[in-house]
Amino acid sequence: LPVAGYAVWWGGLAGWPGPRGLRQTVITWSYFPGHGHKHADETSLLLWADGHSWVTSAGYWPYDLKGRGQAESWPGSNAPHLVTEGPASLRSTRLYGSAWSERIAAVDLERRREGGYTVRRQVVYVTPSVWIVVDHARGAPGGTTRVQWTTSPEIRMQPAGLPGVYRLQAPDGERMTLAIAASPDATARPLRASLSPFGGWHVLRKQPVAADTLVLDQPGRDAWLISIWCRADGSASGCPVEAARAEFRDDEHWEVALPGRSALAVVRASEGLSLRAGDSAPRTTVVLRAPPEVSGARARIRAAYERTAAMYPRFREIEDYRWRATYVVVGCAVLQELAFLALALPVGLRLASLCAWLPAGLWLTLVYLR
Repeated sequence: LPVAGYAVWWGGLAGWPGPRGLRQTVITWSYFPGHGHKHADETSLLLWADGHSWVTSAGYWPYDLKGRGQAESWPGSNAPHLVTEGPASLRSTRLYGSAWSERIAAVDLERRREGGYTVRRQVVYVTPSVWIVVDHARGAPGGTTRVQWTTSPEIRMQPAGLPGVYRLQAPDGERMTLAIAASPDATARPLRASLSPFGGWHVLRKQPVAADTLVLDQPGRDAWLISIWCRADGSASGCPVEAARAEFRDDEHWEVALPGRSALAVVRASEGLSLRAGDSAPRTTVVLRAPPEVSGARARIRAAYERTAAMYPRFREIEDYRWRATYVVVGCAVLQELAFLALALPVGLRLASLCAWLPAGLWLTLVYLR
């Protein structure tokens, strides 16, 4: 859905309606500045398979709980971002291209923000159970690029004993394997139920619950990160990502290879994406095609939004002013009463003062603080 800024991929629909064998991948780059209820999460993804959310976000954080500002911002998602970047940063995201076949699907996205910082994210799904995420961030010397992979609370993520390899396990024994390959100076650390830095949370039934998050930090000047997710029925034995090989030259030239009985290789070369599964299997090749022009459709959406907004009166957000005025009025009233008591002034003067306060209060609330 290039205008809305979403991609939704299904796998294993032959087993519907049961969850066994079903996979769903959701990728978002939607951003309509000025529209409400938007988290800072462009280029993020959600991954659900066999009844479990293996890759998710913080979710819809309650308004009255500490941490909502962070949950709405980049740390609440797994989108690449600068550590110092706020949710209101001036930015735009472009869909470079996408491809879909029965064997492989892909999207190629690029987000640009003010100051020259650029993030390119490519998501590749190889049916039935391999996901490859290729991130490349550059343009922020002295800054730090961060990616936070978060699981749902029922999933536990633990190091597998090898550098860059992690095991994810659900209570019913289902497993996922994550392998990380990165450019130099990358660091990884786990977070769980942390507010500073924010991470390790997922909202269930309107309550934040502790979840496992893997935080990956890299230099903002120029760094690449390849995350390989592999899901095998009942175990991770069919996902030998421990020996995975990943090479990155630039955004249009990279390769990921998984060894084993069903060796898998995915190669990006210019606009083409090729897949080979097994030494004797034929190669599958798809071309990432440019999306249709979306500026006209987005302009019509913006115009419709403006027409709708014009039908309703606009107002200033003045809650802070109201609180300050309340403090001032209460303070003046207390001081006045203390003065009246100290001077033993007659009751008539007090009533006259009250009559003077009433029009002042009406003017303050109905005119000045309207």
